[in-house]
Amino acid sequence: MRLLLAFPFEIQRMRFECNPAIRTAALFCLLWLSSCQSVSPVRQSHDQWDQGHLEEAVTTLREASARDPGNKSLKAAYQGLRERALAQLTIAAEHMRDAGQYEQARDLLRTALRLDPDYPGARDGIAEIDAVERQATLLEAAQKRIEAGDLSGGETQLRAILAQNPTHPAARRLLQQLREKQVAREEAPASLKAMLNVPVTLDLRDTPIRNVFDALSHTAGLNFVFDRDVHADAKVTIFIRNSSIEDVLRLVLTTNGLARKVLNDNTVLVYPNNAAKAREYEDLVVRTFYLVNADTKQVQALLKSMTHTKEIYADEKLNMITIRDTADAVRLAERLVETVDVADAEVMLEVEVMEVSRSRAQQLGLQFPGQVSRGIGAAAATPPATLTTSQLGHTVTSLPNPLLVANLFLQDQDSNLLANPRIRVKNHEKAKVLIGEKLPIITSTAVANTGVSTSVSYVDVGLKLEVEPQIYLDDEVGIKVNLEVTSNLGAVTQAGVTAYDVGTRTATTALRLHDGETQVLAGLINDSDQATVTRVPGLGDLPVVGHLFSNDNSNRDKSEIVLLITPRIIRNVVTPDYDALLLPAGTEADIGAHTLSIGRTPPHSLAISAQPGATAAVTESNRAPLVGAAPAGQTPGNAPRSAFSASLQAPPAVKIGEVFEAKVQIPGSEGALSGSLTLGYEADVLEGEGSSGRLIVPLLPSSTRGPLQGTASLGATANSAVQTTLRIIDGSVAMPDGTQVPIAAGSVPLSIQR
Repeated sequence: MRLLLAFPFEIQRMRFECNPAIRTAALFCLLWLSSCQSVSPVRQSHDQWDQGHLEEAVTTLREASARDPGNKSLKAAYQGLRERALAQLTIAAEHMRDAGQYEQARDLLRTALRLDPDYPGARDGIAEIDAVERQATLLEAAQKRIEAGDLSGGETQLRAILAQNPTHPAARRLLQQLREKQVAREEAPASLKAMLNVPVTLDLRDTPIRNVFDALSHTAGLNFVFDRDVHADAKVTIFIRNSSIEDVLRLVLTTNGLARKVLNDNTVLVYPNNAAKAREYEDLVVRTFYLVNADTKQVQALLKSMTHTKEIYADEKLNMITIRDTADAVRLAERLVETVDVADAEVMLEVEVMEVSRSRAQQLGLQFPGQVSRGIGAAAATPPATLTTSQLGHTVTSLPNPLLVANLFLQDQDSNLLANPRIRVKNHEKAKVLIGEKLPIITSTAVANTGVSTSVSYVDVGLKLEVEPQIYLDDEVGIKVNLEVTSNLGAVTQAGVTAYDVGTRTATTALRLHDGETQVLAGLINDSDQATVTRVPGLGDLPVVGHLFSNDNSNRDKSEIVLLITPRIIRNVVTPDYDALLLPAGTEADIGAHTLSIGRTPPHSLAISAQPGATAAVTESNRAPLVGAAPAGQTPGNAPRSAFSASLQAPPAVKIGEVFEAKVQIPGSEGALSGSLTLGYEADVLEGEGSSGRLIVPLLPSSTRGPLQGTASLGATANSAVQTTLRIIDGSVAMPDGTQVPIAAGSVPLSIQR
């Protein structure tokens, strides 16, 4: 072609004019050469893409599109290839980032920015990689701090990570481990545990309680700090051998209405175990539970009833519960949540429904007209009510047309309806399946002054199946089945209302199957046989030839429904371990507390005594020392006294709202004139006559020479179960010689129960 174009213009003109075919071929060649210039960059970019050079492939198409701005196909190819390259670079960068290759991931995203400087995915990706790298550095530093024992510093760095990425899995996992270590450290330091495990043997009788703690302090090197309301005159009798200090300490504290708080690795605070002191000393913790399977309201009700937690918040949107209570109660709540927050059981029901039907219709014979009429001829348009004699000759006999119909019809139809749904359903949930159609029913209602109102309702026709499974722990499934098969038998229209004749067959049952067992429900049979014979009277009854004057019409329909159902358990209920089913829940007064027990000791090595009737009175040997020794022949009753010891008796336990009596008696006060004492109680859990928290009890002789005694009435007004005490604050006894002898202080524990 180039040689031809190099000829002089006259020769070219002559040849093109002389040979039109050559001129057409040359024109197509020119068009092909021009098109090659736009296709070639596309092919070149594809080759570069296949070789893995994404940036070069996109650059080739971009430069080609810039040289030919009007080529829309080239521009579309460039934009499509660029989007593919950006997507692949972004995905590759994410994989690099997850593998910890941060610099390689940045290089890929920088390549994406060179292809499209405004691509937001690359800019956001680089910023995310920077954040992930910072978080990885913080996580590594937090791990080192935690391993070194710096739990506070490690928690600070973990909190910084979670502030940037609340779902960071490694940080959340490490924070959970850190919390467990903090709880273990707060519960009892390692050195304190070692001290409490020291075995001890005690043989004490009517010993002041502070002397008991002094003995434990000298034995194990513990420091005890006492609250101001701990009564130093409380007596303890204990005989115990080779038991740990932990067991002895718990027994002494519990039997005397006291509680403890660990201050450091060798110091324990002892305080009265009542509501007021618990609010003052007992630490509260906050715990948030994010539920996965359980319902928020049900778990909230469970925790309220089992742990008596008052401060509980539930968020149904987040399926989250937050409680604030003591550490023992929160630990019990954690175990309870673990036992109920389990996945629901699920089962796959393989259902196969078959309807086998067969119908046979036959119509054979001659159908004669059923009536013959005679009337006035066709001249009379309207038949008159009466006939004249002249009209009798104009009557006409008429027969229907056609006069005779021969019926030769036979129909035999077999049909099988098969439905095989697979239904996955949760335990105790209903599943419904409808295979069929909805038939419209049009209803017209006349409304006064407005006209006619038309409404449309629909009726389900077809196969309707309802199942409700109950999955048992032994891998058996109980199923409630409701099967209904309806069919359209025809439409009926009357007064503008369309209705349908619907046939129904229903089966309802409840069964229990093994996992994978198939049950067949059959017997829903519908068998109808109908025969109709139309004869000419007289002639149709003749033998043999009577069939020529009769028409036989017979229909037989038979159908049967068979249901096969097979349960396959996908997931059963995961029951907790046996240990989780028996949760130590503490006592009524101290929810979640550790069980009061001691380690195994030799037989008859333990004895704890308390005075009958829960009395705080001390025996004669425990009274205050005498001012002087009694002379020979002088009875102790005549000796001068420094103080009387009061016997305070109250029920060991009362219920909330109950009114009870506290009785006071002064042993050894025979011959005294009278007296009075001040009884102290906690006003927030008890109520009495008089000023808040104090009650004056008058003391009078029970007989002529009997001891002084008195009674006080109190009511339990606490909101929850609690341990409290009744205290004798002060008092005095009037003696016959006019002197006033003081009454020693004392106390008695009282348990308020629900």
